[in-house]
Amino acid sequence: MTARSSRPARARRFRNLIVFQVVSLVMILAIAGIALYRDRQNRDAVAAAQISRLAEQMASRIDRFFNPVGEDLLLVRQWSLNGTLTLSEPDLLAAKFSPLLRNHPQIFGFFLWEQGRLSFVLVRDGEGLLMGHTRSESSKDGWVWGGRDADGKMTDQWSEALRDPAGLSDDWRRAPELKGQGSIVWSPARSFPPAGMSGLSAATAWQKEHIGHVAAAGVLNTQIAQLLDDIRAGSSYRFFLFSRSGVFIDFQNPSAPVSPDSGAGEPGSAPQDPILAAAGQAWRQGGEIDVPFGFDVAGEPQYGLIHGLQGSRQQAGVGVIASRTDLLRHLPLNRFFFVPAGLGLLWCLLLAAALRMGRPERPGRGKKPLQAMTAAELIALIEQGETDTLEFKSTLRWNLRSGKAGKEIELACLKTVAAFMNTDGGTLLVGVADNGTIHGIAADNFPNDDKYLRHFSAIFEQHIGLNFTEFIEFALLPAAGVSVFAVRCRRSPRPVFITNKKDEMFFIRSGPSSRQLTTSQTLAYLEERGQREKG
Repeated sequence: MTARSSRPARARRFRNLIVFQVVSLVMILAIAGIALYRDRQNRDAVAAAQISRLAEQMASRIDRFFNPVGEDLLLVRQWSLNGTLTLSEPDLLAAKFSPLLRNHPQIFGFFLWEQGRLSFVLVRDGEGLLMGHTRSESSKDGWVWGGRDADGKMTDQWSEALRDPAGLSDDWRRAPELKGQGSIVWSPARSFPPAGMSGLSAATAWQKEHIGHVAAAGVLNTQIAQLLDDIRAGSSYRFFLFSRSGVFIDFQNPSAPVSPDSGAGEPGSAPQDPILAAAGQAWRQGGEIDVPFGFDVAGEPQYGLIHGLQGSRQQAGVGVIASRTDLLRHLPLNRFFFVPAGLGLLWCLLLAAALRMGRPERPGRGKKPLQAMTAAELIALIEQGETDTLEFKSTLRWNLRSGKAGKEIELACLKTVAAFMNTDGGTLLVGVADNGTIHGIAADNFPNDDKYLRHFSAIFEQHIGLNFTEFIEFALLPAAGVSVFAVRCRRSPRPVFITNKKDEMFFIRSGPSSRQLTTSQTLAYLEERGQREKG
């Protein structure tokens, strides 16, 4: 009667569980939908924060590189206004500029204009310096050149006309920022006099006794490219010099700098990289210094940030661009997804319970418990000999050579257990010699079987960890009139380490023995195992 009445009760519980499963599945799908919506909403914020962190990392090095250029130019301007700098004394100019070049190796040279005419040049020339100046205010072609050492002292002198790059000073004279007090204007220079080397120039202007003056300093493209290569955070990130009117120099293709007057989409402009062209358009539509901005290229979201150069008044800076995919690739998983994932796992467990409840139990399912192994089965296992999944140990703790308990014997047994768990599982039999002779556990000198089992539990917890006990089962089994200690191990999804004092050791099975891996070998093994499991 009791057996019959239990069937309707089981059916009711089964129906209730099915209803609960349906309701919980709807809730899980709703939570997963919310999680997906929130993730999509947060991607822009996460990517912007990531590129801001990247910009912060590069900002200090960029500032240390570029700021001295602007500071030196403002110092030159102050010298002129104070009357301590005059173009009529080139030797004095060389003496004042030489320490600036010596202290700031990123500066290629200094250039001075007076009344719109280039009048003084001091640039690097190998290990020394090269100075040039006009013979007189009325002379246009007559220039006096002189080689100087690193301290500014004259080494030789000659006369030669200057090949002044056309338009270099015109850009500065047209720039309205030069009229401001203490402003620095950054511009691309296709050719620095006298050698024609290209780079980036900074300039400032001032009026003294109704005469216009311009001072400029040059930085070579090669030095800027080296700086950005040193701070490059990833091969997919793009660095470039930028102004509100367009790209200065694209370091993806440094041999083809783009003029700030040739913005994307302008008639007659030079072809430009589509990513940089889109970045320039987004920047000109309202970009701000040190504030991330977004744009799309062929449907792929991109993010950029400009770090301003000193004194540029948000008109120029060093930029970095990265796609949203690259920015989010190295970020940890959104922890909010663990909520629906956990609920989904719970739903699967409940579904399994419901299905189990809905049908009668069938005895004998699963692997036979270790405790149920018979003596005949154990002897048959021993007769197979040691393999990659079976190993014999004579004792658990007793050193038969020294005649006393030894920690090294315990660790040898645990290394085998850990190796099985890190590979494909296996069985350790203690009380069996290497040749298969069954001696039993008497040599370990435990007062009773309970002490033996407790001791193994204690050393397992101490050196491997209690959280791995779910992957082993152990028992004392009869064989040939004695007891053999058996430990059956399953493969662990997590890496298992042997901890001894402050050391951690990782073992795997290699044929019929256990092999310890180095740290690099362990990382490679775990990565390969993870890839195999995913595949």
